[in-house]
Amino acid sequence: MSPLLVNRSSRSAVAIVPPDSVWEPINAIRKKHDNQLARWMPHINLVFPFVHPDALDEERERLAEVSAAVGAWEVTLSTVRHFQQSSNRATLWLDPQPREPLEALHAGLVAQYPHLDTSQRFESGFTPHLIVGQTKTLLLGRRLVDELNEAWQPLTFEVDALSVLRRDTDGLFEVAFRVDLTG
Repeated sequence: MSPLLVNRSSRSAVAIVPPDSVWEPINAIRKKHDNQLARWMPHINLVFPFVHPDALDEERERLAEVSAAVGAWEVTLSTVRHFQQSSNRATLWLDPQPREPLEALHAGLVAQYPHLDTSQRFESGFTPHLIVGQTKTLLLGRRLVDELNEAWQPLTFEVDALSVLRRDTDGLFEVAFRVDLTG
């Protein structure tokens, strides 16, 4: 097996984690619909799985190179959408706008870590998203998207860092460290 693939681990991720100050409305949805609420904080995954948690510190410099090319920006979680899963279920997610800086970060990360790119398995490639729930049927997912959008108030926050997440021994993700995007 390739040494690069040996280093892949679902115990870490590179993500954008919104500031705690905007978690409440996100988690209000997640508490009702997200079976991963306890495992993950609100986040937008850029690379998952990432490297083995024991190797995270070794990646700081490479991550800083990628982040320096993008810089900080404001993102708005504008609307609720859904992905159709192959099992005819749905995943509910918040749509971050603008997507271009997230796409640029993902592309930079893929250039540094091509062996960790999982986006090619999706027809649409990489789609930035913040998951807020799952449904047992696609029909229910479509109904919930309409219902949630009626009440959803877009949230805007500054993206000023990449968060490197690590899963602890209890299976919960925590921020291992942040990589500044502001230079």
